[in-house]
Amino acid sequence: MIPPYAHAAPSGLPSPAPPAPSPAPSPQGSAAVLALDAAAQFALSAALVACALAVAGVLTYLSGRARRR
Repeated sequence: MIPPYAHAAPSGLPSPAPPAPSPAPSPQGSAAVLALDAAAQFALSAALVACALAVAGVLTYLSGRARRR
């Protein structure tokens, strides 16, 4: 029987094992990832718009209040 480190590198350390082949992504999985990514992007855009509207509202309120004085 050949010892497991018979193919050792010249330095005496075992050579690294070849990388395991990655499984091909299933179409269903990638579609779910794309849908989740689109939903996250939409939520982020909606939050950004809500923040912009809130800032505009606060500035409008403060501007109107300053005019009344």
